[in-house]
Amino acid sequence: MQHTTPEAKLQGLRTIFGEFVAPFIPMMQAQGVTLDMEMLFRKLGKLSNITELNDIIVYSNPQHEPQPQETGASKPANTKRTYERVNRPGATNAGKAQIMQQALFGGKPQNSEISSLLRPTG
Repeated sequence: MQHTTPEAKLQGLRTIFGEFVAPFIPMMQAQGVTLDMEMLFRKLGKLSNITELNDIIVYSNPQHEPQPQETGASKPANTKRTYERVNRPGATNAGKAQIMQQALFGGKPQNSEISSLLRPTG
């Protein structure tokens, strides 16, 4: 890519808008294509070196203004996380059925087995 001057970029914008954009505006609108007029005028003001253009044209909902950065409390750049794994015994339908069979046939299930009957399966 070669360096282009602001004047060349401005002339390129004029050519593109004159030959391609303006004649096809109805077709563009039908296809949902819109022009960002705020950005267009900001670029025109910058490339033509007429910064007063941004003072003359007032945007009711500016989208391309540089947002001021907050200097107050912000998120720290580095965070420390501690992951803790907790092992909890689970229960299965087959395991619960086996414990119930053992209890019905007169067996003595352990306390941990009995408590697993109350745990959800999954």
